[in-house]
Amino acid sequence: MDATDRLKKRIDTLQSLIEQHITPDEAGSQPGVSVYPPIYPPIYQGLEALRQAMTTPRLVINIVGDAPTAVSQLQATMVANEALRQHYKINAASIPAEDTPSAIASVPILKLQPHPQPATASGQAEETIYGLSQLSQQIIGRNPAAAQILLGDSLTLVSGRHAEMQLMDGCWHVRDLESRNGTFINGSGQRLQGWQALQVGDRISLGSPASAPGSASFVYAETPVEPTKPPSVGMSSINTLAATLNCNVLCIILDLEKPPTAAVQALFKQSGKAGHITEIVVVGDSSATSSSQADSTINWLQQQTFSVPVNYKQILKPAPSSPVVTAIQPSPGESTALEAFIESLSKLAKRRFDKLFADRIKAQIATLAAIVEQQIVSQKLSLQEAIAQLNNPSTTSLPPDFKETAREAQRKVSSDKDWFFRQVKNELMQAKADILNDFKNSSITNKLSQFIGSMSTQTSKQKGAYCMRLHAPDGNANVHEQTMALISSELASWVQHEWEKVAITHVSRGFQGLVEQSRETLKIAPALTLPPTLFAPLQTIDPYQDLQGSLVAHETESRYPKQNILSYLLKNLRGQLFGIVGLLSIVGGGFGIISGGRNTLMLIAAPVVIIFLCFAFLKERKANQAQAEEKLKKETLTYYQSIAKDMADRQVRRLTAALELEDRKFKEALEQVAKVYVGFVSKAEQSKKENNAQLKDYDAQLNAIEKDCSMLQRLQTGI
Repeated sequence: MDATDRLKKRIDTLQSLIEQHITPDEAGSQPGVSVYPPIYPPIYQGLEALRQAMTTPRLVINIVGDAPTAVSQLQATMVANEALRQHYKINAASIPAEDTPSAIASVPILKLQPHPQPATASGQAEETIYGLSQLSQQIIGRNPAAAQILLGDSLTLVSGRHAEMQLMDGCWHVRDLESRNGTFINGSGQRLQGWQALQVGDRISLGSPASAPGSASFVYAETPVEPTKPPSVGMSSINTLAATLNCNVLCIILDLEKPPTAAVQALFKQSGKAGHITEIVVVGDSSATSSSQADSTINWLQQQTFSVPVNYKQILKPAPSSPVVTAIQPSPGESTALEAFIESLSKLAKRRFDKLFADRIKAQIATLAAIVEQQIVSQKLSLQEAIAQLNNPSTTSLPPDFKETAREAQRKVSSDKDWFFRQVKNELMQAKADILNDFKNSSITNKLSQFIGSMSTQTSKQKGAYCMRLHAPDGNANVHEQTMALISSELASWVQHEWEKVAITHVSRGFQGLVEQSRETLKIAPALTLPPTLFAPLQTIDPYQDLQGSLVAHETESRYPKQNILSYLLKNLRGQLFGIVGLLSIVGGGFGIISGGRNTLMLIAAPVVIIFLCFAFLKERKANQAQAEEKLKKETLTYYQSIAKDMADRQVRRLTAALELEDRKFKEALEQVAKVYVGFVSKAEQSKKENNAQLKDYDAQLNAIEKDCSMLQRLQTGI
């Protein structure tokens, strides 16, 4: 099989791979609809263009420059040469604008350099190009079972697994695989140790640093490629950087009187990486023989990454491992140099036509294969990521013993709930006992006692009796209203305080803590989502509810009989008088002090007795008044304490009913959790079935991609 047949077979292989990813319409002239990346149809069409180009093979010369007249003149001069027309397609255009970094990519290649001694039948030693792939290991050696870049057995200094290439951090690296004769970089006599980053133009020598017989020497190069617009063969216009570099000979016409533009700099940077370009010719277009700007431009040219110097007086010979960078100046005095250059191109085509044409086709195939590789690698990574996601235990399966864990979580939360509400009710009853405890200063009964004890009284005469009425400390006669206001205020504050304790204090952190702990306990799987409104917040209690009702006002006045001093004297004077007279008679008669009759004694004792009885009357009336006041306040206190106790009981019953309602709502929430668990299990089992089916489909796609990778790897290894 000759070189042309091998190239056609590689095109067939790559087209066969692409046909699996596009519809029949997409492969032809009419675009179709495809779920695959839209890059595939243009690649397929680019391969068809390569196939057509091989039917009438020609080399390509691209002439570019910013001076249209000079470009046209050089093109006309070359086209006028019949020998060039037979072998070359000669294109001309302006220097393309600088492409954005995303538009220009580089295809990494290794060029196996021939030894000086062997040569082909045409007298020129053959050069072999190998594409580098990210799809698999890139082992260089002579072992067919291990090497992707397989070398011939005649290279006896090369081991079976000699060296490895790998893309790391966006840069290709090489290392020696403990080979027998070592790996060397750029002719250095020191054996390579560890990974070495490569730059375009680096020489990798296997077995000998000096290209001894039996060794192998590679040059690392990169072929520019425009990923979204695959370069075509036989182009009529070259308006992109990648298309400009798709040639065998590149002629660049520069105005030496102007500094290099960004487009010129980009062109030189990329052309220095183009491994398939045989010659790069720089034509200096300058009206002046010499100027500071022209010298500066020439200096810049000489600093570019080409191994031969820039000279504007003669055609330079090819330098090893790089394209020929030739400088000519089409001035009247240099026509001989131009003719010699054209003649050299004609001889080059006659001597190496097949090799140069094949190299360019290989470069284009490598370019298109690299684009396909990028798509395949992207699809493979996407599939692997999707498979990893489906295999993630948190999303594809139930946690171990989920059902038992769910039952245990529900039992624990239910038990915590029952204990919480039981404890809260007990603490509520204790709080009620405390607020009604007469011996606690803060109790409502104690405050009632102080309030009623501080009341004043007013006494008035009404129909032969005294009427005593209580007045509040501020003098208000409406004792019932103020006393009930005190009771309502104290009970309302107590209710509000106790309900706040239920919410955030009772039993550790209250109802809020119970809800938070329950949510944490019930969240038994990362993928499980509990409804945000699962546990409703504690209801709001109006502290004044049932405290504003109308109650019968207690009678806060008391009546006691009115005593007349005259009646009191008449009632008590005779008895007191006879008692005193008798006493005086006994005492006085015995000592002979008092003489006279009984009447005389009575006249003497009467004034004293009357005065004594008046004082006794006043004292008794005051005692009766105090007794009546004490009795009235005691009855009033007893009445309102019983009201306070009754109202406290009603508030406790109201709070207890509210707690029971919260208990029922919590039970309903747990029933909802049970339904959520059942739904989660059902959904997880269904998802597992769907995931298994999806995984099966993804595995089939991945297997197909692996086959594509193997096919592409074999193709790239042979390029």
